[in-house]
Amino acid sequence: MNINRHVFLLLLFACLPIFLVSFSANALEAGIEDAYVKIIVNSFDGGPPPDPNTLDGNADGVVDRAQYRLLDALLRDESAPHHAEVLAAYQANLARFVQDNTLGIRCVFMEALYHFTCDDFNKHTAGTFTLAEPNAVQTVISEFSDSAGVTLNPANYKLSLAGLLPGNADLDGDGYTNAQEFAAVCGNMDAYVAAVKDPALNPETLPCCANCVLHITAEPQDFQGYTGGPLTLSVTVRDWEGAVHYQWRKGENPVGTDAPVLVFNSLRVSDSGLYQCTVTDASETVTTRTAQLTVAEPMAIVRQPLAAKRHAGETHTFLVAVTGGLPPLHYQWIKDDNHVGGDSPELVLTEIVDGDAGSYWCVITDLRGQIVSEKAGFVVLAPGEGEDTGVVEGELGVEGETPVEGEVVHEGEVPVEGEIAVEGELHVEGEALPEGEGEGESGTKAGEGCFGCTDNNDADWFDTLPIVSGAGFVFFLLGWRSGTR
Repeated sequence: MNINRHVFLLLLFACLPIFLVSFSANALEAGIEDAYVKIIVNSFDGGPPPDPNTLDGNADGVVDRAQYRLLDALLRDESAPHHAEVLAAYQANLARFVQDNTLGIRCVFMEALYHFTCDDFNKHTAGTFTLAEPNAVQTVISEFSDSAGVTLNPANYKLSLAGLLPGNADLDGDGYTNAQEFAAVCGNMDAYVAAVKDPALNPETLPCCANCVLHITAEPQDFQGYTGGPLTLSVTVRDWEGAVHYQWRKGENPVGTDAPVLVFNSLRVSDSGLYQCTVTDASETVTTRTAQLTVAEPMAIVRQPLAAKRHAGETHTFLVAVTGGLPPLHYQWIKDDNHVGGDSPELVLTEIVDGDAGSYWCVITDLRGQIVSEKAGFVVLAPGEGEDTGVVEGELGVEGETPVEGEVVHEGEVPVEGEIAVEGELHVEGEALPEGEGEGESGTKAGEGCFGCTDNNDADWFDTLPIVSGAGFVFFLLGWRSGTR
């Protein structure tokens, strides 16, 4: 710095003891940036002072004033990264500087000549050591030695923050140097302080401030799902200039509105397709990747596997049919909790054996979920069993249930209800004969004749013979049929 070193140092260091106690008590309100500006603006003789907003004494890519502002912020903000470490280093450097200063009472005259106080200079000097910028530290040591005869040994100062605060360091550990983050905000000091304190703010996430090139940071993504649910496709861009416009397309057809999102309140099968978004700013146009939407109705079983009976050695096929679902669909057949068969809607049992009997069902899965069929019972019949029962697939609901059709009549049962009437006529039980029907010439009812009576003549006997013979024949037939059961 082009400073009248002799006058400046003699007067400056004389007042250090006066302000030491109050300054130490207010380390968290250091005001280091304000002290830096006062000294730079007021300590130059014979020419205009440099601009404190652009001066970069270390040429490290970060102006000096931004570094002093950063140090102020770190001391005041207890949530800032490395706050405790920075505060300890600053307080230690301040105490050591007071011990090394031997100018004494001459400091009281400094304020009359310059527009900054000993307190301002204390803040600036202690801050310079704390920032640990190599060039700035060496400059301070040289000026004290050459102009005031005061030796400052750098080994007595806390220069441990050299890996955190200089331009080539990385305070927030986000992989970008402090100088790179300063460049990313185009020299905005407040934005610089915020960026180096927050790893989420870096050249990749900060908005462009100069020579911006529009580019996409988040693309719309593929989707597979069922009808009825909501969905939002979105695109994110950065570094635009002027107004930004969005045009969504399904295939070649425009859809949606001029917005960074495309919203589906209730998906339909017809929403399936390929989607893109074109983004335009004042000077550029970019297009997103193509997102594929696949929308299907939820799976539903329209044919359940049916129960069945089969003889050993025969073949049987279980079937299941499904509608909807997001392909590819997969089928897993299960018998009594054991996986059987292949990935197919059919399960074929060939050369059936007794061990094939049991319960069968199928689990069907697609890209998003699964459904389970009903259980179907399967019975393996013994040889000759069920041949005359007329059993068909699906008729057996519970193993062992006897079908009604083809039921066998037990021995001794009379399949037709009824009685034998006179002269061999069969009438329904309880039915009354017409009055006088079946009566003979003598006035007796049919069936009440006196076969073999001595008082009847031959003609009467022959008249009753057909009746007796017919009744006997009927009883003969009934006896024969009963014997065959």
